[in-house]
Amino acid sequence: ARAADGSLALAPEGVDAIAAACGALTEYFDELLAGTAPQALKLYPYYRDLQQARGIGRIHPTDLYFPDLSIQPRLAAPVVQASAAEAAQLRQRFEKALLPLLKSTDPQAEKAGAAGLADVLADFVRRAPGQYGRPYWWVLHAFAAGVASGEIASAVHVKQLFGRINIQMRKLDEPPSELSERLMRDALYFIAAAPQPSPRLQQIRQVYSLAPIDEASLQAGLYGRVDRAMTALALERLQSAKAGWERLAAGEMRAAADVQRDIGQLATATASLGSPSLEPRLRAVAGGDVPSTPLQWAGSAAEDASQRETVAVLAAEMRSNLAQVEKMLDEFFSNAAKRTVLAPVDGVLNQIEGALAVLDQHQAMLAVRNVRAEVALFTSPDFEGEPGRPEFQHVARNLGALSFFLESMQADSEAAKTRFHFDKESSLFTSTVARRGQAREVDVPVMSSVPTVPADAVTEPSTSSNDGPVSALPASTAIAGSIPDNAAPVAPVAVAPPADYENERALANADLPDAVEYTPAAPSPVQPSDLVLAMDDEAVDAELLDIFLGEAVEVLETVSDTLPSLRMAPSEQDYLTTLRRAFHTLKGSGRMVGLSAFGEAAWGVEKTLNLALASNMPASDDLCELIDRAHGELSAWVDDLQRSGKSARTPHALAYACEQVANGGPLPGKDAPE
Repeated sequence: ARAADGSLALAPEGVDAIAAACGALTEYFDELLAGTAPQALKLYPYYRDLQQARGIGRIHPTDLYFPDLSIQPRLAAPVVQASAAEAAQLRQRFEKALLPLLKSTDPQAEKAGAAGLADVLADFVRRAPGQYGRPYWWVLHAFAAGVASGEIASAVHVKQLFGRINIQMRKLDEPPSELSERLMRDALYFIAAAPQPSPRLQQIRQVYSLAPIDEASLQAGLYGRVDRAMTALALERLQSAKAGWERLAAGEMRAAADVQRDIGQLATATASLGSPSLEPRLRAVAGGDVPSTPLQWAGSAAEDASQRETVAVLAAEMRSNLAQVEKMLDEFFSNAAKRTVLAPVDGVLNQIEGALAVLDQHQAMLAVRNVRAEVALFTSPDFEGEPGRPEFQHVARNLGALSFFLESMQADSEAAKTRFHFDKESSLFTSTVARRGQAREVDVPVMSSVPTVPADAVTEPSTSSNDGPVSALPASTAIAGSIPDNAAPVAPVAVAPPADYENERALANADLPDAVEYTPAAPSPVQPSDLVLAMDDEAVDAELLDIFLGEAVEVLETVSDTLPSLRMAPSEQDYLTTLRRAFHTLKGSGRMVGLSAFGEAAWGVEKTLNLALASNMPASDDLCELIDRAHGELSAWVDDLQRSGKSARTPHALAYACEQVANGGPLPGKDAPE
């Protein structure tokens, strides 16, 4: 806009930056429309060039970093909120430790200074003064601890962030704002970008679903490397030439002219893409040699597309195998005496687990391993199963989540990896997706002590930085000011830790959340008392609920369309099969999003239809009426969820009616006791 109105004179580099940014945005939006998760950091090189053309001095990838701040870590340690006087004392301690850090250019002194700041922030976590809450200070403490240990390099932007934390400490009584949120986002960026994160930083990443950031890769643009239209034309001509060649090889001589035309157009297209001439390659192929190097324009793009296609095919195959496992387990859940149906389950799950391991989907692999362990318990002669047991519900819920995970993997395997998590405490595999702006609480384990590393014992990280040294700032209140981007170096100020430094630091961290252990372990048997399975609609993930409702409406329409045909032709097994499949889908989708009660209701109908199909008898009037009643009940259930996101309905009456009809009895009235 400034260039258009003449207020900004654009050099040729600025024009190029605008053109490159427009092209990058087009490709980025195409990725979003194709189902790729939003990753604004991909646009950073183009954003950087535009900002430089505008004459902006401070440019950093944090400008485009937007983690999900609706997540609410639930810290278990008790809070003893600090008084105003105590908060002022904490801020004074922070300022006292901050000034030497800002002045220093000595790495060891910077780490020692950051350790002092981390100690103060540990008190902020415990005492939580002001209106920001303990999770806010918990993240800032982890950031400071990362700088102290050397995991986060102490560059200019890092020091500026410490200065901004000091400013924020002066606003404890003000409500959260865009500035305080930006501070949180920036701290999470540096935590995500740590090349070798400690368990503490890994815990922050897990709680906030942060994907690792490779800062070196952010500097090079991903878009605009090839002419997309010309690449599409080249691929089109290549396919056409291949088809014509096959016709020619089959003896259709009329295809020679088409092949010659296609190869000519292909040569023109590849030449415009900067690829070497095709003629030497064609002559080599004609002579029986296959060139080892791929065409330049088809290199990385073709490899990426091929890899995505391979992963999508594997995910589809795993999902199909998982559906077979679910069918076998459903049969066992309805009659635990049928242990023989479980025989193939472990082998299929083992294959899925191995494929997930190869694809580096560790969380999903843990979930499959847990299901295998639970199924192994079911096969024991001492196991006494009965419909509705908590263990059955637990396995069903994990299988539903795994099915949805594999569906997500077909679209974007990397995004799916960050959207699902296996919780070792509850042994549940769940989605971490939530609507922006809707709070989602996450439990954080507590620690008894935190192993610390002396500041002078940490080696400097291997990552390089372009940030230069920082000049000294005025003391006291002037510390709160921002640090200039281009400052002259000053003499380093050595800060020696006190003699009892390690003891004080361990004390300061004594009741902070523990780090998450990431070493894979064999799943432990699940006890019924350990399970927390909602039989209502309160714990439904909002994002997944939208997906569920869209599918449920379509499936219920299928039931409504198919039931009249079954009434007219009760012996037609295809109609019964379609209806059984519909209720099977409703069951699986309900369990997938946490609607256990809804899933139970649909499961009762599915089991009844399974028996009807197995008997090979015409559908009775009672069975048709049961299906009609189930359709009405589940449709009303879906209406509740669409209106308010929850429902007070229970599956008991419908389950009782299904049991009566399945046993050959009449359909009970709607007012029959549950």
